[in-house]
Amino acid sequence: MKGFEDGTPDFLGITALADGFAFLDDVGIDRLSRHVMSLTGALLEGFRALTHATGRPVVRVYGPPDLVDRGATVAFNLRDAAGRVIPFAQVEARARDEGVSLRGGCFCNPGASEAAFGFPASSAADCFRRVAAVGFTPERFAECLGHGFAVGALRASLGLANTFGDVDRAIGVVATFRASHARGDTGRRTYG
Repeated sequence: MKGFEDGTPDFLGITALADGFAFLDDVGIDRLSRHVMSLTGALLEGFRALTHATGRPVVRVYGPPDLVDRGATVAFNLRDAAGRVIPFAQVEARARDEGVSLRGGCFCNPGASEAAFGFPASSAADCFRRVAAVGFTPERFAECLGHGFAVGALRASLGLANTFGDVDRAIGVVATFRASHARGDTGRRTYG
């Protein structure tokens, strides 16, 4: 199907495996696990703290809400003050502009994404057919489904090289999508 990314295995990087495993032995897998789970906990806590002036959460996290049964990769979407999904590409672009690495899309598993986002099966099938006729894009598919459905998500993946400063910067980017408590006379939403 056109529009989905296949990805290419890093077959040239296989030569680095022995050095990589030796490095992990030096660091210690338990120490690495504690490090990335501390970062993950801080990210989840920071996301939970972000609310709009309406009291609605800014971030919808997929998967476990805490560190129980969770790895160091967090999939999420942002919602505006009315609860509508903010397109992942918009968030990904702002993060990129701020030097924060977030990945957006369906992460090579559109079927699981369809279930996680709660697409109505008949609507999704109809939209796939209709959009395929004009050229599939996530934006066209989202428009066909209508407001309220996420078409893709964001992913923050934490690892050995990340710091709490990285987590703070990611939370800061996400916070820029929070509806401000102060509104001008025009009623336009401001972010910050």
